Amino acid sequence: MELSDLVIRIIILLLPGFICMSLIRLLISKRNIDNREYIIYTIILSFTCYLSLHPISKWLPKISKITFFDALLDTNIAINKYEVFYASIIALVLGIILTIFVNKGLFYWLFRKARITNRTGATSVWTEFIDDNGKGFEDYVYVVDFENDIVYGGQVLNYSNDTKDNIELVLLNVIVTTNSNRNKIIREMKKVYLKLPTDKIYIEVRGAVDGKENTKKRSKSKSSKTE
Repeated sequence: MELSDLVIRIIILLLPGFICMSLIRLLISKRNIDNREYIIYTIILSFTCYLSLHPISKWLPKISKITFFDALLDTNIAINKYEVFYASIIALVLGIILTIFVNKGLFYWLFRKARITNRTGATSVWTEFIDDNGKGFEDYVYVVDFENDIVYGGQVLNYSNDTKDNIELVLLNVIVTTNSNRNKIIREMKKVYLKLPTDKIYIEVRGAVDGKENTKKRSKSKSSKTE
């Protein structure tokens, strides 16, 4: 068998892992996955999908036994396309489950419960603050721009994960006031996009309903290390 045929064979056999990782890479909100991690996780997830297929294979048509491991090692064994198809279905389900676990911080929650680690999985203090361990952030905030003496008050609709140079926020039902006199309303807007330098702003969090400040205090979690 030529090298090109062997590469195609491996790609076909690892297709479930590619599907699973592509779904995770598309939907994950925590961080980017580099190519090296992508390849390693693809191989691991492919094995996982075929192993998960083994207990239910006897109830599936066109499959008498799982041949993935034999076909991977022996090029004379034909690839069972139905086996690849069923493993790909498992890959879609597994990808969705893993995405939920990562985005919701459930892996780190379980590890903290088991006292294995005290990390939260957040890549920065900003991510831990704004993402709330994968739960998202929809509180009413005041974004204070000291340099221009402006305060943007609004409910968070969207935000950036990368804050190397700037913070990006999309706010709803925005009230703009001066910082020196917050009773002085400059303008009101339905929605605003903010891109502000990280070293020149300050964000205050207030619970709110319909743009009105709520007296209920947000519970503070114990401080923990970030990755």
